[in-house]
Amino acid sequence: TLTVTIGRRLAVVAAVVAALFALGAELSRAARARRRASRDLQIALAAEIRAYVAALAPFDYEAYGAEMARRMAEAEDAGERFVPFVPRERNATVFRALLADLPALPEGVIDGVVIYYQQVEAIAALAEDLGREDYARLSASRRAEVYGSYLAMKQEALRLGRLALDDLAASLETPRRRLSSPASGRSGR
Repeated sequence: TLTVTIGRRLAVVAAVVAALFALGAELSRAARARRRASRDLQIALAAEIRAYVAALAPFDYEAYGAEMARRMAEAEDAGERFVPFVPRERNATVFRALLADLPALPEGVIDGVVIYYQQVEAIAALAEDLGREDYARLSASRRAEVYGSYLAMKQEALRLGRLALDDLAASLETPRRRLSSPASGRSGR
């Protein structure tokens, strides 16, 4: 009977050890899957941010803003109205698609990414306003002022995008140059 009791106890201990081992393996697999999902999310966001940063970087905002203000004033002096064309802004497609997954991002990344995308959304809203008739009816000086704000917001998006890319690169332990195109220039940090 002693042998049977010891055998049963060993069987119970073996079953508990096997269950703990299986649980540990499952927790390890789940943690790897979460890390992989977080990494994939960060890579996708970095790609979208990098694309917009690359588009914004080579632009001389001050010279262009001054040129548009001059053209608006000249047109008004001639009794005409010049309104710069502002294309629709669609630079947060990936972000919107992955919004529900943002909590999977590391804490050090969320803030910079969200602040960047808030700026991108504000630019999109202003770009929409710049296409409205109300904007076209403003005086040339007021149109130039609003358009200057639009350009300044784009410059700020460039700065914030570079910072978000730096945060993503640090989190991914990837050199920043791997997350940036040559056109995006140096980081603001």
